[in-house]
Amino acid sequence: MHEIWAFHPLGSCHVPWSFRLFGVLPRGDSDLRARGDRDHTTPEATTNDNGATFRVVVTNSAGHADSNEATLTANPASAPTAIIADHTAVDRYSAIPQAYIDLVKKMWFDLPGESHSSGYRHGLQFLAEANGKYAASITESGTPEASTDQHLRASRAYRSQYGAWSYGSGEANWYTNTTCIAETKGHLDYCNANALAPAAMGFGWCWDMSWNNDPGGTLDPVFKVHWAGSSEGGPQGNRRWGLDAGDQALTGNTVCMDTYLAATQAYVDYCTSKGYATKVFFTTGPVDTYSGENGYQRQLKHDYIRTYVAANPSRILFDYADILTWSDAGNQNLQTWTDGDGGVHSYQMIHGDNMLDRNGSYSEDGDHIGERGALRLGKAVWWMLARMAGWDGQ
Repeated sequence: MHEIWAFHPLGSCHVPWSFRLFGVLPRGDSDLRARGDRDHTTPEATTNDNGATFRVVVTNSAGHADSNEATLTANPASAPTAIIADHTAVDRYSAIPQAYIDLVKKMWFDLPGESHSSGYRHGLQFLAEANGKYAASITESGTPEASTDQHLRASRAYRSQYGAWSYGSGEANWYTNTTCIAETKGHLDYCNANALAPAAMGFGWCWDMSWNNDPGGTLDPVFKVHWAGSSEGGPQGNRRWGLDAGDQALTGNTVCMDTYLAATQAYVDYCTSKGYATKVFFTTGPVDTYSGENGYQRQLKHDYIRTYVAANPSRILFDYADILTWSDAGNQNLQTWTDGDGGVHSYQMIHGDNMLDRNGSYSEDGDHIGERGALRLGKAVWWMLARMAGWDGQ
């Protein structure tokens, strides 16, 4: 009988595994038949099969031939995890395969938000200028650009209840009231019905976790902190807010971080129920300007978002705060605040390098961060979108 092996079975797999995944390729006459000397089609292999040996026997009318022996290395399958674009994504964006770059160029990245949200778009623009491989087109007014495969499209366009395109949205448009939630769903409906479906959509925080209302109200007995922030459009008006419903007694506000999480999750679920391709992602917010107790209560809010996203592998997070806390040199800016009982707490603050423009100076361009920080955001956006497109990140 002729040599019939194009390649022999390979001894490696993740479990669960079945016999058919042990790759072999016999070659020769058309009546060749292959069988394994050990059947693991059912039940599936487990880690208890680690070290087991396998061989494939191929037969035809002229006789049979045995393959080389292969040893099974049964590794537990990795559990899926949420897609989290944090500071590590900045260094990994350059590993995106060309096939996924091409898929990202078909996308519309839609980030309704206020001034800080422009940092995402500035960063995409800076990256495209530095390397045309990451081509992007930014729209800041009018009707969003139609579908193309030539470049990533980015904007903060939002279809209002009045049938017009708006390019400035805050918490009152995303999560603080039921009317805004219905309006955002209407935006998704309109876009998907008019060939303008965003591939990715999230909320671009401004200083909503920190400004307008400084730390105040009743001290949180668990975290030893006073809450801060704004809640424009909320049922009780513009007040400071905490993490969950229990904090209403401290802030006088039903709006809390759970309100944001519930609204964003509602958009995720809505797209799924309607069959929309749009993937809604969670975000953290700015880490500039506000420090001390205000910075620490902001850290608690960011960590609350991170914990929520990490609990479900289907969720996606763009960790704006973490990205800007780290410099290109790999240094993180952590500050501390001491509570009234003497407890010392760390919180993230924007790294000084990310407040500089590319030439080392600083000129305010509306996003309240430097061009270096914006460029980091742009790189992380590409990484996240490639992951959304199916890239495994490796």
